[in-house]
Amino acid sequence: MNNETTNNEMDNTKMNNETMNNELMNETMERITRHSDGKLNDAQRATLATLKAGDIEKAYSGKARRCMCGCAGNYYYGAAGDDHENVNVAQVTRVLNVLKRNVDVVEQQDGYIAHAIIGNRSYVVYLKHAWLAGEAN
Repeated sequence: MNNETTNNEMDNTKMNNETMNNELMNETMERITRHSDGKLNDAQRATLATLKAGDIEKAYSGKARRCMCGCAGNYYYGAAGDDHENVNVAQVTRVLNVLKRNVDVVEQQDGYIAHAIIGNRSYVVYLKHAWLAGEAN
């Protein structure tokens, strides 16, 4: 009986943690997709065209309109010196190039996030600096 109670408590704790993580990721996804600052202006488009993988803190590619915790896609980090598990400059470059090729649908948020839904995929880059803000360069 005691082991059964402990197992049930552990299962409940695990479910609560998963629920909290899912809520946090859904909140992040909602903020990125629904609270966008809008399409890029001409200066932001020009800046996007000049960005390199070294300008990117991280990139995400995953299923569109899904949680962005990593269960429906992957995060990639661009700097070899960063302390992350998934350092992959080639994938960061790929995501950045997808956004560059589809600049008409790219939106920005907070001056440092560029994102687009293309087909059934979400593509996001998080810049190291607020270069898409227009005033910061």
